[in-house]
Amino acid sequence: MDGYKVGVYDTVLDFCGESADVNLNVVAEFKSELPEIVNDYDPRDTFNADETGLFFRALPDKTLADRGKDCKGGKKSKQRLTVMLCCSVRGEKLKPLVIGNANKPRCFRNLDVKSLPVTWKANKKSWMHNTFFTEWAKDINRDMRIKSRKIVIFLDNATSHWHNLKLSNVELKFFPAKTTSKLQPLDLGITVPVT
Repeated sequence: MDGYKVGVYDTVLDFCGESADVNLNVVAEFKSELPEIVNDYDPRDTFNADETGLFFRALPDKTLADRGKDCKGGKKSKQRLTVMLCCSVRGEKLKPLVIGNANKPRCFRNLDVKSLPVTWKANKKSWMHNTFFTEWAKDINRDMRIKSRKIVIFLDNATSHWHNLKLSNVELKFFPAKTTSKLQPLDLGITVPVT
């Protein structure tokens, strides 16, 4: 391969996200307040939740090819699922919320959606909205009430996350605006496998 040395790779970076807009003073202030916020909670009762898009039919958009060789791709599939993951400081994983675009997809024809290891919801664009978030939070609250546990869940300031939701066993805490790229563990590269 012309111009390449064995064992040396070029780095390709995509610039996206909100990390350039982060006010580091706000981040530092939140970090200084954090011990007081979680003071009443055991680490096993301190959770973080975040949504991510899963483009399950997407093909890779980068490849290694010889210089001058023709490399062809196809149209990018935009079919997606939204997955809400929630885990504790100690690694406990709550049941994921998955949002598709059909209440009962063809691949579920012989399945009872309620028996899946995830909570399945659907809307036309597979996006999170207030109703799904509220139902998800109330389900977690019910489970924690049954287990006699009180937990805190840290979330970003997405418009779909209902800020005025009052629950008996779940306290919702929100990161300051435009700081999740520096504060939110699930936005910093933690992988939570769905099992």
